Amino acid sequence: MLKVYLWQKNNWIDVGVLWISWDEIPDILKRFDVNTKSFTEKYNDEIAFIFAVWINDSVTNIDWTKNLYSLGNFEKNLEKLILKAKKYNPKFIKFIWLTNVNEKLVSPFPWSTIWQCYKNERIKKFDEILKKVSQKNECEYLEIFWIFENSDLEDWLHPNFKWHKKIFEKVKEFI
Repeated sequence: MLKVYLWQKNNWIDVGVLWISWDEIPDILKRFDVNTKSFTEKYNDEIAFIFAVWINDSVTNIDWTKNLYSLGNFEKNLEKLILKAKKYNPKFIKFIWLTNVNEKLVSPFPWSTIWQCYKNERIKKFDEILKKVSQKNECEYLEIFWIFENSDLEDWLHPNFKWHKKIFEKVKEFI
């Protein structure tokens, strides 16, 4: 929806999706320079960053005894990501962040063999770090936590069209 909207407004704008499902910030950091360089070489123009890093970094186990990714590492990696983005365009770095989940259906994941889950309380802590790091680095931040209802989920975690439409409307206003 965003790509079509931007093409209609300015036919020279292209939208690239530079992540893979289940990515965490360390995965994005590993590929960031290669992906960004190839995109800027292709278009020979300024690049704008709108990061919508998903909630994969917030996964934990069902009894909270093993958080797979620490809040401290998350903050450090966000700082690294912003530094990398500022090399290409220090003026246009925006973050759209975490959404709530239907805990009843993802605590634990139905397919998890190690009782992994998402908990809204933990997701919110990651969201607060993102907001803090964004403000500190003068990056814009769009908070979308709690704008979604369980009926906006296609299944236990993945968004349906209604959810995509809600996020598109928010992002359109944001950019």
